[in-house]
Amino acid sequence: MRKVAMGAIAIVGIVVVASAQQRPIPPRQPAGARSTQAVAQTASTTSLNAVMREQCYANTCVGDVNRVHWFDPTTKECSFWFVLPCFPYRCDAASRACRPSCQTDSDCTSGATCNILTNQCAPWGHRCKDPWGVISSNAGETSCVPYKCNADACSESCDHDHDCYSGYACVDHHCAKK
Repeated sequence: MRKVAMGAIAIVGIVVVASAQQRPIPPRQPAGARSTQAVAQTASTTSLNAVMREQCYANTCVGDVNRVHWFDPTTKECSFWFVLPCFPYRCDAASRACRPSCQTDSDCTSGATCNILTNQCAPWGHRCKDPWGVISSNAGETSCVPYKCNADACSESCDHDHDCYSGYACVDHHCAKK
């Protein structure tokens, strides 16, 4: 270590008095080098920020909506950022995100149904509730009697007696009372 002697310095009528004792001058570090303590402190802060960021980015599900948060590195706070509607999928509480696919209708929001062939939720307008009725996402239930529900709508004609409700027969492609 080098040592430098300090003394009195006069600058334009102002006198600065320094100690006559010698003080050590730390050795020069190469450009970009940091002390072990500074590196450890930075690593600790970075690690803490990473944990806080991870916890902050743990979004929440509220109904069928995903609430997205973000970590502000300057204030070190987690803030609400925006709402992401999951429609037609439900928000998955386990992953805290909108589901990307479906296995059953329960993976879809109200007003949507799961296409089990494509594993995608899709909004539905009408669908067969049973062989003799249609349910609509906005109009409720409608009876198809005397015709069957076919391809998510009430049929308007028949080809066989089994296309007609009990007590009706297929006559000239129309269901007629027996």
